Order: sequence, then C-alpha cells, then structure tokens
Amino acid sequence: MTEAIDFSQFTELGDRYRERGRYRQGAAVYRGLVAGIDDNMNLVDAAYDHYASVFQQALDAYVECLTEADLDLTESESHTAFLAERAETGAPGHRERFQRALSELESSVDDN
Repeated sequence: MTEAIDFSQFTELGDRYRERGRYRQGAAVYRGLVAGIDDNMNLVDAAYDHYASVFQQALDAYVECLTEADLDLTESESHTAFLAERAETGAPGHRERFQRALSELESSVDDN
C-alpha cells in the first residue's frame, strides 16, 4: 500500500503567509498546491479522500487570500483566468469546485 503524500509543509507555509498578511505569497503557495494535485489526480488510486480534502482546503485558502489581497486588475484577471481554465480543463472531479471558487472570487471582487 502506498502512503498518501503529506502536504503539511505547503499548507503550513501558506498559513504562515496568511497570518502575516502576506496574501499574495499565500495565494501563490495554495495555487501551486491546487494545481499540483489537480494535475496528478489521474495518478491517485488510494487515499482519494485525503487528496480531495487537501485540494478543497487549499482551493478555499487560495480564494480567501485573493479576496484579502489588494489585487490590481491585471492580478485579478490572472487569477480568474486560472480558475476559469481549470473549470474547463481540470480533473473531472475538480471542475465544479473550480467553477464555484471562480464564482466566489468574482463575487468578492464585485463587492469591493
């Protein structure tokens, strides 16, 4: 049996950035984690719940960092484009989650 990958070093790094108000850096960590898990879901045959949980927590944290950061238009467009692209091309089980994250991000941008 293969053990699940421990992503805590990444989640802890992202959390430290968030705690310090360094939301762009936190978002970068979470985005990398989300993309890495999404890109490799086809390799996961065991511990699926573990990866799904880490993926969702990182995606939520990514969106939270983006809503807290004071993003300019170019930055905002880059992040929404990432989520929109993944909503179309991501792992089948993640597409709806990416779409929800995109909707949440767009709502928060509209509110500001």
